[in-house]
Amino acid sequence: MHSPDSDFTVQRSLFQRELQLWGPRPLDSLHSQNSQSQSVPPTLEEAQLYCRKLATSHYENFSVASYLLPGELRQHFFNVYAYCRWSDDLADEVGSSEESLRLLQWWSAELNKCSSKQSSHPVMIALEETIRRFEIPLTPFQELLDAFTQDQTIVRYESDAHLIDYCRRSANPVGRILLKMAAVEDPDCLAWSDSICTGLQLANFCQDMSRDAKIGRIYFPKNRWSTYDLDEQQLLDTKCADNKRAALRDWVEETRSVLELGRPLSSFVPRWLQRDVTLFLGGGLAILDAIERNGFDVWTKRIEISKWKKGSLLLSAVTIPMLRNHATTSERKKTESLRWSHLYCRQVSEQSGSSFYRSFAVLRPEKRQAMTALYAFARIIDDVADSPTLPDAKNIADARSAQLRNLQAWRRWVDSLATELPLSDFNAKEFDPVDFNPVVAGEPQRIRLRPAMKNAIDRFQIPIELLHGIIEGAVQDTGDLRFESLEALRNYCYRVASTVGLSCLSIWRGEIEQAKPAAIECGMAFQWTNILRDLREDGLRGRIYLPMNELREFGVDADPWLKGEPNGNWRELLHLQFSRAHESYRIGWNVIDSLEPDGQRMFSLMWQTYYSLLKKLESDLDRIWTERISLPLFQKIGLVATHFVSPFYLRQRSASHPSDLVRGIGDRS
Repeated sequence: MHSPDSDFTVQRSLFQRELQLWGPRPLDSLHSQNSQSQSVPPTLEEAQLYCRKLATSHYENFSVASYLLPGELRQHFFNVYAYCRWSDDLADEVGSSEESLRLLQWWSAELNKCSSKQSSHPVMIALEETIRRFEIPLTPFQELLDAFTQDQTIVRYESDAHLIDYCRRSANPVGRILLKMAAVEDPDCLAWSDSICTGLQLANFCQDMSRDAKIGRIYFPKNRWSTYDLDEQQLLDTKCADNKRAALRDWVEETRSVLELGRPLSSFVPRWLQRDVTLFLGGGLAILDAIERNGFDVWTKRIEISKWKKGSLLLSAVTIPMLRNHATTSERKKTESLRWSHLYCRQVSEQSGSSFYRSFAVLRPEKRQAMTALYAFARIIDDVADSPTLPDAKNIADARSAQLRNLQAWRRWVDSLATELPLSDFNAKEFDPVDFNPVVAGEPQRIRLRPAMKNAIDRFQIPIELLHGIIEGAVQDTGDLRFESLEALRNYCYRVASTVGLSCLSIWRGEIEQAKPAAIECGMAFQWTNILRDLREDGLRGRIYLPMNELREFGVDADPWLKGEPNGNWRELLHLQFSRAHESYRIGWNVIDSLEPDGQRMFSLMWQTYYSLLKKLESDLDRIWTERISLPLFQKIGLVATHFVSPFYLRQRSASHPSDLVRGIGDRS
């Protein structure tokens, strides 16, 4: 039966023959019959034919991209590919690390001869013409060799930064060579290219975890092992395990973000390169999609992209509309970055599954984009606080420390929104003392989110301190939450909810100062609803959001509560909380008088949705401890339809709404 391993065996055999023909002189003694073949260097035409055959006959599909290039550039693409192919084979197909090191040293010497036309190797003869025509420095070619040399001695990576440094030399130079051929030297374009190349390299690491383990290599960084309770023996074992799948799942998602960082590149390179960029990016994402479809299991079978998918990628690359080249237009670059940032925010918001996001549709486009950016930011910060931890005490401590470091980085990022900071300067020392690392949790998110959030803040004057408040609430969420008093709980609700409401007020163009007290109380109402809905879920995670002094007052013990089996007068305790929530809703409704019409419509939809959920929770307290309660679909549709369809809705509701829906609240308090 045919297998990928058999392909590698054939490839090694083929390369051994090539090495006998074109290897260094000391090897000639082993095959004197071939020594004459090197006595006369090939002509430029012969060298180019050699590179073309090597590129078009190899088992990989890298060469497919060359057919999307203009005819006059295709040969140069073959020349670069042939150099990369030989470099890689010298590192992986020789069978001995010592011999590989010797051959890579010889290959480096041949590269240096290339610039003076002294090499007799066909790849170097052809490559010299490419280097001369496009004025490509030898540095990126040498960096590739440095990475391949490193592979012979380093088979473990201590940290993400260690691995990214390897990718910087093993993958990024290829993209920079192609950009040099395209005469693109813009710093942002170089950064986008690096993201795509690094992402492709990481995608290959994800795909080949089992294959690499067979040859003793582990690219998954050591600093991540403890998070998933992994050790070297498990990672070298080619059997699938749940913790390995969990580790790969997170690695795949982070790699996807790294790849997506480079997506704007296609809009800022010459037309002939746009399709190749699309093909490379699509290929990397297709690998990650295939891994996900297989349940993040790369150990029981090798993940490969189907021929149908390859054809689909090629077709999509061929048929994309040709964009104008704006490689040197800064305003166009900002516009394109903003477009991709808004798309990213929309993806984050849609993936949250929250009905809250759906209400943005009633706003005008510029407000909808700002709301989506704000919601994506709040969603990401909330996810940082809620990231899972392991039961082992050391791992919990490590995870909490990582969460706090991540949130600290988000604080610095929020401060940076007050300044202009292009992508190429994202790792500036004055901004972040830690060098940019696209694999570290949060970095790709911050880069992709930045244009949309900065646009929202600048356009609608959202106070930076409100965003800091959201982060401070997340910091509280990372610990074992206990609130001794109602005042402490309200301070927490202000950070995680009221700050969002006040930020929304800026976007909805309301009379901010006049509406602030009501907006703060409305945030309290929404958060109180979330707390009451999630009592069971939060308890299982060791969290109690209600005031501890009130639990004691009503004879409710913490341990049974956390197990979802509350004792004491827990019903009376909850009735008190519902009463407070009703009062907050009553006060919060007054926000509507200060808003512009589209803001009124969105606010009303949110208010009614949350208030309807509160009433549903209150109607059957026992269900809170057995299931996660939500509004039925027909009720959600009715609320949305009412706000979208009825042109007279707001005029009618603004006069009657509070007394209709909140009648009798004062009697409960």
